[in-house]
Amino acid sequence: MKVQIKSLLEGAKSAKGIAVIIDVINASSTIVECLQKGAREVVPVGSVEEALDLKKKGYIFCGEMKSFSQKADVYNSPHAVSKIRLKGKKIVVKTDAGTKGILGAKKADEVILGCFLNASAVVKYLKKKKPKVVTLVPMGDYGKSKNVEDEAFAFYLKNLLEGKKPVSFKSLRKHIKRGSLRNFFRSIFMRKHLHSSLRVDTSEIVPKLVKGKVVAQR
Repeated sequence: MKVQIKSLLEGAKSAKGIAVIIDVINASSTIVECLQKGAREVVPVGSVEEALDLKKKGYIFCGEMKSFSQKADVYNSPHAVSKIRLKGKKIVVKTDAGTKGILGAKKADEVILGCFLNASAVVKYLKKKKPKVVTLVPMGDYGKSKNVEDEAFAFYLKNLLEGKKPVSFKSLRKHIKRGSLRNFFRSIFMRKHLHSSLRVDTSEIVPKLVKGKVVAQR
């Protein structure tokens, strides 16, 4: 198994084999939490207009903070979605990075989502599938610039897949919190939302894109 890291939206577009889309804060983590709570499916979309169309059909619209002025139902964070009833529900998600990666990885044979919440589950899934190539895609900020949390998780996951000892999660979490001004402010003003994405192995679910819908694999 060849494990490669290709960052940002360009990385998603060029991803081969099984692509693992990484958006730790928050899309990958939020989608894992939605499926863990029993959501039937999560549909990633590229525009608010598409999300609102699906909302009219009964989907719960999960979006970035700015989406609330555009009628989002719940904020894109594991903490936020953990507070609402999701069993059997259908979710539509529009974000600035994660959903771009999911939709952009068109050359990949398969698209799954990874984050700290399901790190061991992703490793188990990939070792069972035994693909020739795995492309880890840390999406960064807006899919345009690298960020500390997505790059850190990509290397953490790569070490696990290659049988190497990863940096301790406790040290990594501290590094992520202090690694950018944005995360420093998140740790003060959005502490619960940040902490909800920085937990390890809380889920055995691997979200997989199937015919435009992200569904749970175990």
